[in-house]
Amino acid sequence: FEAVSGFTTTGATVLTKFEGFPRGIMFWRATTHWIGGMGVLVLTLALIGLRAVPFGDKHSLAISDAKFYLNNEMFFARLLRGEENWLYSLNNGLGGNEWSLLAWGGVSFGNFLSLFATLETMPGVFSWICVVNMALCSLTMYLLLAYLKGHRFSHLIFSTSYALMGFNAVNCYQTLFFMGPQMLPLAVLGLVKLLRGESPLLYILSLGVCILLDFYFGFHLCVLSVLLFLAFLFLRREELRGRVGKLFGRWAAASLLSGLLGAMVWLPTLKAYSGVGRLNQTKLSEYTFSENMPFLQIFSKLFSGANSQNELKLGLPNIFCGILGTALAILFFLDKKREARRKRAAAALLGVYLLSFYIPAFTLLMHGGTHTNWFPYRYSYVFSFLLILLAAEEFEHLEEITLADTRRCVTALG
Repeated sequence: FEAVSGFTTTGATVLTKFEGFPRGIMFWRATTHWIGGMGVLVLTLALIGLRAVPFGDKHSLAISDAKFYLNNEMFFARLLRGEENWLYSLNNGLGGNEWSLLAWGGVSFGNFLSLFATLETMPGVFSWICVVNMALCSLTMYLLLAYLKGHRFSHLIFSTSYALMGFNAVNCYQTLFFMGPQMLPLAVLGLVKLLRGESPLLYILSLGVCILLDFYFGFHLCVLSVLLFLAFLFLRREELRGRVGKLFGRWAAASLLSGLLGAMVWLPTLKAYSGVGRLNQTKLSEYTFSENMPFLQIFSKLFSGANSQNELKLGLPNIFCGILGTALAILFFLDKKREARRKRAAAALLGVYLLSFYIPAFTLLMHGGTHTNWFPYRYSYVFSFLLILLAAEEFEHLEEITLADTRRCVTALG
């Protein structure tokens, strides 16, 4: 998938040459924009090349110990079919086991394909669930970029890179991991609209739906919302004088409503896991300020994902999002024509996540105060998202890049 990501970035870059092409391709352009067509096309070609279902007998479900992932997927399908109880029960304190299992297992929109599967056919269906989930990541990222920069063919470079980034490729059979990457661009889009004085509805619904369907990854979006709100105050502090309190109240109220939308899931889940499992396994003494790894080692994962079983259990943060995106993000900070305040805000956002990878206390906080027993740094997709946003912004100013900037960028990549 990482090789496919590089191919797709190159292909999308070539397609930008047709930006001013006659209207004969407008229908095709609209189609790719609205269904995440580039991601679907490339992923389908990958399935053909890998001879995966229905183009062969292979599939993307690499691991399912004791049918754990298969059973989670089928549980969601049974709920939709009415074969499981949806009713909210108070027999076990606050909420029934069904709700906590649904929240812990997680839901992404591609999971609806499981309705057409049985336990025997699910491995084959899983490949297409992966395709739909990745394509939806591409679509939501494109919608954010289109709102910020207008509809441009070049956005396909970065929306496809986001869909095929290392985090998504490695975790493709972990369907509960897709809800965060899918909803993150929409939540940021909604937040930007809210902060600009537009309707808060998209922010409330996108964040609320993520919390409802996978509260663990919804927590990651909540943390980013706080950081982006602070960054916005920093960037607009002069024009916001006298209005910060009102803006804060609007943002806080919308965030609270989002959390309440998912309360029917995270409240019983919190109750179900209190006193047992992860909620009491972390001791205060574990919030240390030592180091998880040598700091510079983090950056090695900008050029490769976590590919081995050992890395998936104990490895570095999976932040690979393509060499082009990384190079453009570096050029953003080297570009003397970019506003210094924007650079400082971007550096602060990236710095928070880099420190959270490096310092155990911050890592625990980013995971909601719990350890991970598998797939460390589960919020690393947020760091990749921020890098891709910076890359997309700098791409619009490529003609201003000097040869000296390019040399410094190559040196940094080396």
